[in-house]
Amino acid sequence: RVNDFRVQADQRAGRAGRTQSGKCYRLYPSSAYLDEFLDATVPEIQRSSLAGTVLHLKSLDLPDIDILHFDFLDPPSRESLEDALRQLYLIDAIDENGLITKVGQRMAGYNISLP
Repeated sequence: RVNDFRVQADQRAGRAGRTQSGKCYRLYPSSAYLDEFLDATVPEIQRSSLAGTVLHLKSLDLPDIDILHFDFLDPPSRESLEDALRQLYLIDAIDENGLITKVGQRMAGYNISLP
């Protein structure tokens, strides 16, 4: 499978001729475009670590937030959410009840990348 998306290929083709006349020459067969290019990009929330996102939600101190049942626009997998909770617990950002700790509150105040 080609690690490219049809939408990205179309966007690049659209740049040809935008400011002056031009053509797009694709260096792959149309069959590759149709059969091997992915239909659409996967939302970032579904392909990256959620520890930072979960920590941010926990830091909002909203009592009724259930991370595993939160209404995300593009819902991540339950496994990804559970992994984020596990990571946060291991670094003492949340306690065994899933509540944010003082360490977690400090971490949420900084713009840092979490594992």
